[in-house]
Amino acid sequence: MKRFYSIVALLVLLVLAGCGSATTQPIAATQAPDVGATAMAGNTPVTQQQVPTNAPQPSGGPYKVGDTVGTADGFDITVNKLSTSQGNDYETPPQGDQYLLIDVSTKNMTGQIVHTNALDFTLSDSTGQQMNWTVVSGLPDMHSYDVATLQPGATERGDLVYEVPLGKHSYQLAFALNSFSDIQTLWDISA
Repeated sequence: MKRFYSIVALLVLLVLAGCGSATTQPIAATQAPDVGATAMAGNTPVTQQQVPTNAPQPSGGPYKVGDTVGTADGFDITVNKLSTSQGNDYETPPQGDQYLLIDVSTKNMTGQIVHTNALDFTLSDSTGQQMNWTVVSGLPDMHSYDVATLQPGATERGDLVYEVPLGKHSYQLAFALNSFSDIQTLWDISA
């Protein structure tokens, strides 16, 4: 019986190790890694980028505030508006920071019941550093984007809240239904 459990444990480890490995598509020695290969399909040039197969791929965009975007995950998402806040008497960002509120709507177009939450979104600055997502509850005119179970066709709307440096900065908001998704949808955010 011990041997059976040892074999099962070994198989589980092999499967997990295989899931974590990164593979890339080969690039010809004469081709620079950052330049895509171009081929012709009829009269239309087709360009292929050489990227790791496990890296998230943008599904288009980046889009801008106000755009409704159909995602590869099966959602229609709109970044409705942006605002900033210094908090209130009970909830304040760290000194030198402000809260960035991103009002988003997520409509389930998958045809199935799905679960969404604020962690399906990430906000990064121009250097690629992810901003801290935070939970606040008492800011004026704010409705938190909650964990939601969405029926087909249902919409969840609320504010994603991030701690960001004071002043005007450029960010990129990304959506992927789960962290294992190969495709992200991107929006440019200036706040």
